[in-house]
Amino acid sequence: MKILLTIFLTTFLFLSKVNAKLTTVVVNTEGTGSTKQLAILDGLKNAITQVNGAVVGANSAVSISEVSSSQDQNSSYESSQAFQQNILTATKGVVQGFDVLSVSQNPDLGNLFIIAMKVRIAKYKKSKQLKRLRMAVSNFYITKDLSKQKSAGKFAVDVQDKLIDLLTQTRKFAMLDRQFLKDQQKELELLNTSDVPTEEMARLGNRAGTDYIVTGVLKDFKKVTSTKKMQSTGKVFKNTKFTAELNYRIIDIATSQVKFSDTTVITITSGSSKKLRNLIANKTAETILNAIYPIRVIDVSNKILTLGQGGKSVKKNAKYNLVKLGDRLIDPYTKESLGRKEIVVGTVKITDVQSKMSSAEIIKTKIKKINELLEYDYIVRPIKSVNYGNVSAEKKYKNLKKSIEKDFNKLKEKRKNDW
Repeated sequence: MKILLTIFLTTFLFLSKVNAKLTTVVVNTEGTGSTKQLAILDGLKNAITQVNGAVVGANSAVSISEVSSSQDQNSSYESSQAFQQNILTATKGVVQGFDVLSVSQNPDLGNLFIIAMKVRIAKYKKSKQLKRLRMAVSNFYITKDLSKQKSAGKFAVDVQDKLIDLLTQTRKFAMLDRQFLKDQQKELELLNTSDVPTEEMARLGNRAGTDYIVTGVLKDFKKVTSTKKMQSTGKVFKNTKFTAELNYRIIDIATSQVKFSDTTVITITSGSSKKLRNLIANKTAETILNAIYPIRVIDVSNKILTLGQGGKSVKKNAKYNLVKLGDRLIDPYTKESLGRKEIVVGTVKITDVQSKMSSAEIIKTKIKKINELLEYDYIVRPIKSVNYGNVSAEKKYKNLKKSIEKDFNKLKEKRKNDW
């Protein structure tokens, strides 16, 4: 009994969640036809197209035509409950009901019936996230020089996947998929079969278009391994260096205008291609985010700032410049806005990262009163990328020093044994 109850509740919650995405829209429309019934059917098709688009309207037109050919020709049938039920079934719940407001005939059009109607249409409620800037990441290309390297093609795909993950994590964009369109199409075709629940057909015709697309070319990807032999001990040291260069652009789909373009170049002297992939994707995502949506200060308490950005794109312990936004600057030639004047007033360090926001501690600042942060617009910009590029010279020195000391101690032990 408990198992059945659990299954029932699970099914109920699932259906409630699905139905919550469907809403009813009331529209006024007109239909024309040689009979009242045909005029009503024409009005219904117009209403469906108006609310759910031509895709759903075209699919519904076939089913509605079948109702028209098999229905009772009684003059009062079009206003009966049975006719409305047949329409509900034929359109799989897309048409939830209708009222005839007026009926007239036009002598100039062969006495065609013109019927004004109020129709209740089921509409798929789109995610609020689609109100954000819509962006998609297309497949990255590789140069001819790299086309013979299988690892280069895989690396480009891995960078693309990682970049999608990072941009989605920022919660600033509505990320649209462009890799699995065939699988999506199969699912949409399934919605138009007789096996799916009613009203599901309203999901058709809701595929969103993107505002911007991120595309790029992998211009360099190589792995170079060098060896060095110590003359004193004969020990051989291997050093593997990975390098990758990605040129990418953000393109406005409507106009084909390149809105932003940059190149990410990363070289590491330790690690793997996976680490290099993460660094390339992190640096690219960070640059895109800061170019479009710089991280804003949304609250302040003592010396702790709350930042309106979190997720994987913000790194704990990373240092940022605290920037005050000033007046807007205008290009003297194009008369276009160049953005707002930016004045660096301090340095902050990330202390905590959550999914939607993060916290930062003020390390130093020129601001005398912290409350001033609430009176003006402030953002933070990275001082330098965190964990990007080569190992620092200081770290290299420490590693080399440890290696030399280790070898020196081994020589001392060997001499003791020889003596």
